[in-house]
Amino acid sequence: MDKIEKYCRENKMRFDTLQPDSGLWVDISTELEKDVLSLNQRKFTGLKWAIMIVALCSLGLTGIWIYQHQSMLFDQQPVSSLEKGMNFPDISLRSPQGELVSLNSLKGKIVLVEFWASYSKVCTNENCFYFQPIYHEYKDRGFEVFGVSIDTSAVEWIAGIERDGLPWIQVADVNGPSEDLKKLYDADRLPTTYLLDENGTIIDININAANLRAKLNELLAFNQL
Repeated sequence: MDKIEKYCRENKMRFDTLQPDSGLWVDISTELEKDVLSLNQRKFTGLKWAIMIVALCSLGLTGIWIYQHQSMLFDQQPVSSLEKGMNFPDISLRSPQGELVSLNSLKGKIVLVEFWASYSKVCTNENCFYFQPIYHEYKDRGFEVFGVSIDTSAVEWIAGIERDGLPWIQVADVNGPSEDLKKLYDADRLPTTYLLDENGTIIDININAANLRAKLNELLAFNQL
């Protein structure tokens, strides 16, 4: 294990500067095969191999993907409580591709803002079995979902998106404290959702799937395909 830690330290800068499209896991696997397993370390079990990869992640891989991390939570103060009829504060965070995406850019659409995390089973159920069919039904009629993850690991966040097959906009601040994000947007439990009208005004909070469908039928009645 000392040799692995030494290897990680010596190569940390290289791992930290890899780009998202550089075949990251292939590079790491190849280097470990040559420089670590060749040193009579083939006795590691599958579990120890997984732990080794996690150790690499903790040394820098969570920062690789969002290497352009600059501005995240702008200069806003935590709200005491977000209520119906209030204007929802803007959110400008990075997508999995590293692009800065603003919630305000979606004005003109009905938007469901969803705060979630890849580790939450409840969030997974909401995403997979309730919101996805509604999203596909209404996305071409002026409806969008803006997913805000409070994950603190880019690797886990992106894996969660792929695992659940989430097709809508996704942003996160994996370099920032998740508690700050939750406090700023009054998202104490996961998932927390806010339904916004075309002007960014809160229509409903923590709406369920049945009520969401009914509300979209009402709001988008004239937006038939």
